[in-house]
Amino acid sequence: MKEPKKNITITEQKYKDLLKKWKGKIIEIDDSGYNNYPSKELLQSIKDFNGSSMNIMELVKTILENWNHGKMGYRLHKNYNGKYKLELHTLGWSGNEEIINEIINNIYLTHFHMKYYQWKTGGHYYFEIPIR
Repeated sequence: MKEPKKNITITEQKYKDLLKKWKGKIIEIDDSGYNNYPSKELLQSIKDFNGSSMNIMELVKTILENWNHGKMGYRLHKNYNGKYKLELHTLGWSGNEEIINEIINNIYLTHFHMKYYQWKTGGHYYFEIPIR
């Protein structure tokens, strides 16, 4: 007969020690805290984007480099119809939501450069980017 599982309470220090012990062995863990929010400069560059200061793919690259959870939270597909398809998944992180809000609030960006064509509950956003 199996013993019932017991609730285990661990201290914050014990949790940090466990993270350090397992870092890199199963999955890369960023234990630097929650200070990896997008910079004001990044958010302003998305807000002000009009295609003259940088091209759209430079902006996309900058967004993806600053996307928390890395490649797990985005996909960029090249489509045969002359478009890239970009999927951004916030994974529940408010910093990613800040980036999404700036993208969506820039009508010029979402109308001419990153067509915002789909949203799914749970923080899943889909864009089409014309190849120029």
